[in-house]
Amino acid sequence: MKLLSVITINYNNLSGLKRTVQSVVSQKNIRLEYIVIDGGSTDGSAEFIAENASRFHYTCSEKDRGIYNAMNKGIAQATGDYLLFMNSGDELVDDPYILEKCLPYLQKDVVSFSCQLRKNGNFQGIRTHAASPTLFQLWMSGLKHQSTFIKRSLFEKYGSYDESFRIAGDYEFWIRIGINPQVRFQGVNQVIAIFELDGISQQGTWGEEHERIDQMWLPHLISDFKRLRDLHLFDKPAILAAGKALAKTVKRLRRKK
Repeated sequence: MKLLSVITINYNNLSGLKRTVQSVVSQKNIRLEYIVIDGGSTDGSAEFIAENASRFHYTCSEKDRGIYNAMNKGIAQATGDYLLFMNSGDELVDDPYILEKCLPYLQKDVVSFSCQLRKNGNFQGIRTHAASPTLFQLWMSGLKHQSTFIKRSLFEKYGSYDESFRIAGDYEFWIRIGINPQVRFQGVNQVIAIFELDGISQQGTWGEEHERIDQMWLPHLISDFKRLRDLHLFDKPAILAAGKALAKTVKRLRRKK
């Protein structure tokens, strides 16, 4: 059975950290190492981690240089075949066997499952991924790390997250490995995680970082990609439409109760 490394980074988000930890440690029938990296929180997070040390394979609580520095600390400690980043506030769905159910699909280098989108506790839709994501699709919408398993060997071969980015380092990593044709991606239409839309990655400041990444890795493709985007030859609108339709169904069922 494959060993999975789940990495959680946290900074002053005790309530979110508790939800994330509970969703991970409740998993059954799975070989799992759980790594928690705290950025020197002052809200009780460090104490909570210390009190629950027996649940984790590695922890630290110290000042860091940002999100990707913390994630890289987790990568350095991971020994699993695949890594899954569940940062504080992220949750696996309410199913103690959901990670076990993922195992048969973990064959490619990067395997992305679907995740539920939630804002202020309210359902917003479902984020899916293409069955075989292309470089263009990675450029358009990236991948949700809360529901994406990454082979540890990719970090060894292509390097860890670029810490010069504040909130777009994961996008830079997808593009950096995506331009290599030997890296294999797969999307699986099964919801395994919940993503809160109020995190730092939803701030509007990511655009400048994306542009810098595009110039680093895709300067010869950007004009063509933008033309394809303007022709709407991609999956994102259909995905969002499906999510909105599902949200309406959920609301209708709630009214009937």
